[in-house]
Amino acid sequence: MVRWVCAALVMVLWASGAQARQGVLIYKYYVTGVPEAGDMEVVALYSTAAGAAGHWCGAGEYAGRYLGASNSDRIYLTHPIGPSRFRSSGKGVGFSLSPGDDVLQASTAGKGVLSETQIGANLSVSKARSLCDFTIAN
Repeated sequence: MVRWVCAALVMVLWASGAQARQGVLIYKYYVTGVPEAGDMEVVALYSTAAGAAGHWCGAGEYAGRYLGASNSDRIYLTHPIGPSRFRSSGKGVGFSLSPGDDVLQASTAGKGVLSETQIGANLSVSKARSLCDFTIAN
């Protein structure tokens, strides 16, 4: 009976076009993603986490491991640090591999900027992942 209920729920969600969000732990961060859109939110699990470097590390690892991004793909900051949109607690930073036009227009001033607040800030997946060395050590 439980199998039938679960199967029916899956079919309803699939038929409605709902986007499944998956959450994974990457170092000291919880990353929730919408894989079809290339979007993700990175939330620090501890107040001692590595700040901006840690958020970018989480985004880079998630993009590479779970979204299949190449090292040269760019990750864009889409939502500045603030209350998590997907978790009941914690502060999250929103990132995307496929940002909207408003973020792309803001991105010219944000290339290579390590920020948690500047919409349009962007790094390559490779650069974001390289920040994990600092994150793991701290």
